[in-house]
Amino acid sequence: MALTATYDGRLARVRLSGTVPGSHTDPATAVVERSTNGIRWTTVRGGQDRNGTAGVDVKVDDYEFVDGVVNRYRVRVVDVATQATVASETATITPTLGGVWIKSVARPFLNRQVIVKDFGDVERPPRAGIFDVVGRSMPVAVSDVRGSRRWTLEVLTETPADAAELDQIMAAGDTMLIHVPAAVDVPGGYVAIDTVNISRPARRSRRRVFVLPCIEVAAPGPDVVGATLTCATVLATYATCADLLAAHPTCADLLELIGDPEDVIVP
Repeated sequence: MALTATYDGRLARVRLSGTVPGSHTDPATAVVERSTNGIRWTTVRGGQDRNGTAGVDVKVDDYEFVDGVVNRYRVRVVDVATQATVASETATITPTLGGVWIKSVARPFLNRQVIVKDFGDVERPPRAGIFDVVGRSMPVAVSDVRGSRRWTLEVLTETPADAAELDQIMAAGDTMLIHVPAAVDVPGGYVAIDTVNISRPARRSRRRVFVLPCIEVAAPGPDVVGATLTCATVLATYATCADLLAAHPTCADLLELIGDPEDVIVP
């Protein structure tokens, strides 16, 4: 089956599905990669060291796609002994975010599109020390590269239910991806979110403003691959094993289940 790429707007992800191409018989691994120019390729999270047997199903979800441009995907089959590429299959898609999203790579069922009310000035703190030296008028500076960007993002929720859901998402404490459309002027990237402040824009207002102090951080390592459900999701959704098996006869069916932010709250 040819590689296909479809966009899922519920979690803002590109869903890749197909089979390992080729007719090879030697041991091989499959790698799922993404490129926006066909020259430089990045391994899709969860797409490294897949089963490379010809004809085996390949399914990967990409939450880190590039918005508003053609994203090229390929399944590349690599011979284990020679590390040579023995087969490949490609697909293209132009995904559109439609707004700013806050995403958790580890728990993508927390992904939500948000309303950005405003954002603060972007800062880069120094990593330098200024030392006075005895007998000298001029101090000595010991410097290093500056720290990552810092800014404050203000997110607006329209209803108490939306506010409660976003509060649960923030309670997870994950490294978040602020995924921003190419045409939107809002700082984005991977961030750690410091102390969250929730306020009302006016007395008796149903709206809430979340003030999110963002510190830009490195992306989680490739070993962090998200799942759309947890054990808590299954326990909260199905009363018995029979109910579970009736709704999801296979593990692949079960993995299509999408959890709820409440699932990450530990009483």
